[in-house]
Amino acid sequence: MAKITKRVVDAATPVAKKQVLIWDETFAGFGLVVYPSGVKSYVYQYRNAEGRSHRATIGKHGDWTPDQARKKAEELRQIVRDGGDPLTAKRNVKQSPTVGDLLDAYLDSQDFADKAPSTQSIDRGRIERHLRPLLGKRHAHLLADNDIKKALAALPRFLISRSPSAW
Repeated sequence: MAKITKRVVDAATPVAKKQVLIWDETFAGFGLVVYPSGVKSYVYQYRNAEGRSHRATIGKHGDWTPDQARKKAEELRQIVRDGGDPLTAKRNVKQSPTVGDLLDAYLDSQDFADKAPSTQSIDRGRIERHLRPLLGKRHAHLLADNDIKKALAALPRFLISRSPSAW
């Protein structure tokens, strides 16, 4: 084929009931997928350390230019060269627990069950009205100090026993 440029992407046409793959001749593994719906996405195909072939989707044409997608594919290639697996890393992040998962685990724990009913009620209310809406969908391992400070600033003053500057 040819180097994937805007002209090549614009000229690519969908085929009914079949994906069309266009590979870049200057960068092994970098390509364009044209779906039957007409959607065009940039991809990077590589082999992991075990020799298995994986295809990482970089993004849709329109959201990404060919040059931006090529640069991202180069970053992915460097991760692979360093022994990493970009798709496995992405999958691990998606499967990691969210703050909501940790809150559910706390509510199911023996420590929570051992608390007085009034304390359980207060804790459950704080979790459902404040913590879950503010942080529940965030991945716990990705939380930073600044995220906690923003959440504390959003809480009503009577719920905060210490000032956010103490954090």
